[in-house]
Amino acid sequence: PVDPNPDNVPWCFHNSSPTPAPSPAPPSPPSPPGPLPTCEVFTSNQCAGDVIVTDAKFEATRWFTPLKGDADYLASFQDYGLLVAHAHVTYTDTTMQAATVEIVAQHRDPQVALTFELGGQVVASGQATFSSEQTAPLTITVKGEDGSVVELDPVDFHWNAVAIKERAGDYRGGQKGAVVELFGWPHADVEAECADLASMGYLGVKVYPVQEQVMSSEPFNNLLNPWYFMYQPVSLRLQGRMGTRDDLRRMI
Repeated sequence: PVDPNPDNVPWCFHNSSPTPAPSPAPPSPPSPPGPLPTCEVFTSNQCAGDVIVTDAKFEATRWFTPLKGDADYLASFQDYGLLVAHAHVTYTDTTMQAATVEIVAQHRDPQVALTFELGGQVVASGQATFSSEQTAPLTITVKGEDGSVVELDPVDFHWNAVAIKERAGDYRGGQKGAVVELFGWPHADVEAECADLASMGYLGVKVYPVQEQVMSSEPFNNLLNPWYFMYQPVSLRLQGRMGTRDDLRRMI
């Protein structure tokens, strides 16, 4: 006869059932997405060592913004795929009661003539001087004769800025003190906390960069718009992920 328990294992510990099959291996994580179309131009155009001057060959990558009618076009792109511009403001003296505004613009086709509107008035040269009599933000529009249009953010002058109130112990007198890091907080949320933070004795708030930043509709390294995209500006417009220029002004 066959001994069913040759090792004399107590029956309460004797497992006569078949050994279960091993659990299936978990599925492999998805592979990270490949490079986004045309992103390689930005990867290769970066500082190396002490070289800080952009190579002239990258001028050809200026015009990658989608045009109207393209699948990836957004209204905020305006006509940047054809026309780019910015305002350069120079105050005439230290009183900062007058300033010259120069519009620096470039069309993809150098043969296209441009016109400039400052405060609703056509200025042929794209340059004009303003004084403290200009009490409203200055609107700026650049138009190409081919129909391309870019509206810049309004320029507000120093003389229109509301004075920042000083208080006892203000850091501008050289006093050292604590600040609060509110990284990732929208401007409106920071504004709501400022009064309480001041009453606690904090001298300031540290926030994310406020300029317009890289925004992607596809993941990068399996992350959609990670925090470090905040440090990759695409313009000097104060329209970032944390809020608009008006939100920023109210917060300050």
